Amino acid sequence: MTLSNGTRWLAFLVATLAPAPLFAQSGDDAAAGRALFAEARKLAAAGKYADACPKFEESLRLNRGIGTQFNLADCLERIGRTASAWGHFLEVAAAARASGQTERETVARERAAALEPKLPRLEIQVDDQIEGLEVKRDGVVVGAAAYRTAMPVDPGKHTIVAAAPGRKSWSSEVVVPAGPGTVSARVPELELEGAAAAPAAAAAKDPPPTAEPAADEKGTGLGTERTLALAAAGVGLAGAVAGTVFFFQYRAKNSDAEAICPTSASPCPPGSASTHAELVEDAKKARTLTYVGWGVGAAGLAGAAVLWFIAPKDAGSESAASAWALEPLTLPGGAGARMHGRF
Repeated sequence: MTLSNGTRWLAFLVATLAPAPLFAQSGDDAAAGRALFAEARKLAAAGKYADACPKFEESLRLNRGIGTQFNLADCLERIGRTASAWGHFLEVAAAARASGQTERETVARERAAALEPKLPRLEIQVDDQIEGLEVKRDGVVVGAAAYRTAMPVDPGKHTIVAAAPGRKSWSSEVVVPAGPGTVSARVPELELEGAAAAPAAAAAKDPPPTAEPAADEKGTGLGTERTLALAAAGVGLAGAVAGTVFFFQYRAKNSDAEAICPTSASPCPPGSASTHAELVEDAKKARTLTYVGWGVGAAGLAGAAVLWFIAPKDAGSESAASAWALEPLTLPGGAGARMHGRF
C-alpha cells in the first residue's frame, strides 16, 4: 500500500465512522424545525411538493428526526429527485432499525428497493490522477475511490469541476435524463499553467538523471502503518469521547423520565404523560448514539494498535512483503471496522 492509497482509506474510514455532533440542537432550532415541518406537511397535503421539499429539508437540518426525514424522502420522490429520495429512505431504515422501529424500517426499505431500479447514474472517468487533483460534482468533492463507478444522481444538470496545483482548472456540465441508465463524464489531463508549461516541456525532452537518496534521507518518516495508526487512534478517541458524552445524556434523560413516572405500573401524573414520552424517546436516542460512539472508539483504537505493531522496524520504509487495509463495516444497529492484509 502506498502512502496516497493509505490516506484515501483513512479518509473513507473517518467519513464512515466519525461520530455525530456531541451537542444537541438548541431549543430555538428545534422549535423552528417543528414549525417548518408543520408548514411543509400542509403544502404536501395540498400537492405543492416543490414548495414543501425545501421546508422539509430545513426542518431536518434544524431538528433531525426519523419522521421528518421520511417525509422529506417521500416529497423528493414526488418531484423527481429519485436518488436523493432513495438515499434518505435508506438512512431512515437504518435509524429506525437502531431505535427498534421495525415497521418504519420495513416501509422505508421497501420504498428504497422500489426506487433503486429507476435510478439514473453518473460515472466520472479520470484520465490522469496527478498529484493534488481534486474533482467535484455540484460543489462536492468526489473521492478517487468513486472514479469510474456509476453513482446514483438526481436527474438534471450536474457540473463537474477538476483542479490541481499548477494546472488550469477544467469544468463541464452534464445532463442526466430521468430513468435507469448511466451517463459518463470524462475528466481530461489538465493543462499546465502558462509559467510552468515551457520548463516542463523542456524537461520532458531532456529529463535529468535520477539519483539515489542519501543514506540519511531514508527512513526519516513514520511510515504508512504508523501514520495510519495515529490517525485511527484519533478517530477511536473521538468515538470514545462522543459515546461517553451521549451516555451521560442518556442517564440524565432517563432520570428525568423516572422522576415523572417512577414505574411503568403506576400512571403518570395528569398532564405529564407527553413529557415523559419525550424524555424516554430522547433517552433511547442517546443510548443508541452511546453504543455507536463506543463501537467507533473500540474499532479505531484496536485498528491503531494493530497498525502500530505491524509497522516495519524501519518506520520510514515500505515493506514490500506486507499490505494492510483498515476497512469500515456497516453492522446491524451501528458501525465498525476490520483489518485485513497479508504478510
